[in-house]
Amino acid sequence: MESLTELRGHISAIYASSFFHLFDEEKQFELGKRLAGLLDPRPGSTIFGSHTAAPVKGKYSDPFMAIFRHSPESWTQMWEEQIFEKGQVKVNTVLKELSVNADGKMLPAGGETSVYWLSWSVERL
Repeated sequence: MESLTELRGHISAIYASSFFHLFDEEKQFELGKRLAGLLDPRPGSTIFGSHTAAPVKGKYSDPFMAIFRHSPESWTQMWEEQIFEKGQVKVNTVLKELSVNADGKMLPAGGETSVYWLSWSVERL
């Protein structure tokens, strides 16, 4: 298979973790639209994953790079109101604060540098 075109509308579960935050806001939206196009239209079909985020959406610099981070609210709005039409999906999010040590390893909150991690799912209704 040279293209994902054959899979459009046929995938019931998509795991999309640790890469949305590598793109700016516009590219994250485009990526979401492309994944949404692959999702089976039947209720229960789900896209899920996790990535860095923030309590307030915006551009942030961390020890590794400057990136755009969604908040749980902006992430939910993007999926429920922009990528899909209202009432087509339900988004669940959990935002956790973690710490990053000098080696870049994520640990429970309370260390020198905080990072927020968003775990999420987008489920067809």
